[in-house]
Amino acid sequence: MDQKQNFLQRIKSKFSSNTQYQAPARPVIEPAVDKDKFLYSIGMNETSIIPEGERYTFTRDSGKKELGRALGKYQVTEGELKTYGERYLGSPISSREFLENPSFQDRYMSNKAKYLADQGYTPQQIADIHYSGFTNSSDPGSDIYQTEDYVNKFNINYNK
Repeated sequence: MDQKQNFLQRIKSKFSSNTQYQAPARPVIEPAVDKDKFLYSIGMNETSIIPEGERYTFTRDSGKKELGRALGKYQVTEGELKTYGERYLGSPISSREFLENPSFQDRYMSNKAKYLADQGYTPQQIADIHYSGFTNSSDPGSDIYQTEDYVNKFNINYNK
């Protein structure tokens, strides 16, 4: 074997082996959102001053013409419902259908929370995004909020 082949053989033997690299196991992190506590806390933030029997049918102006009215117990805007209704409910839904069916409202918010939790957002961030939108939201897992007062009120109920 000439010198060059010998050299290449030694290098090759240094870098090849039968040992397979195995990456360390990554812990499985379950979404950290308690659905019942989340729904209760958002409902309290949004419609606690409305008589309980009227919360699911309550509407008000959202304050932003392009978003339309805020609907139901969780005050989902018509604009949000039009954009994300299919994602969180499986099919498009009208404002009227949404207001007439409390289970749609609960399912919408539950699925929204799960979707965002699966991306790494905390319950507090999801509440913040629900109230203030994604535009200025922080990265998943952060404790920086757009509307600190809203999150603080959310926490009072969520952490009971």
